[in-house]
Amino acid sequence: MVQVTAKPGLALGSRFIRAGQPWKVFAVTRIFERPPLQPHAHLVADNRDRDEATIAVNVLLDRRFFTPVE
Repeated sequence: MVQVTAKPGLALGSRFIRAGQPWKVFAVTRIFERPPLQPHAHLVADNRDRDEATIAVNVLLDRRFFTPVE
């Protein structure tokens, strides 16, 4: 697994809410790539260590699926 540089709008610690789940905030804990796949981000829900997901970066940055939280 290779660590990669974040895309604009994405960095370690960036926070997002998933469409349809505004009560659950996810934080980016890792950004990585596994060629030939696209870069992915590992997310962990705030205050819920066992609620995690690995999402393609292009999906995470698509406002139809996730919204950044400031």
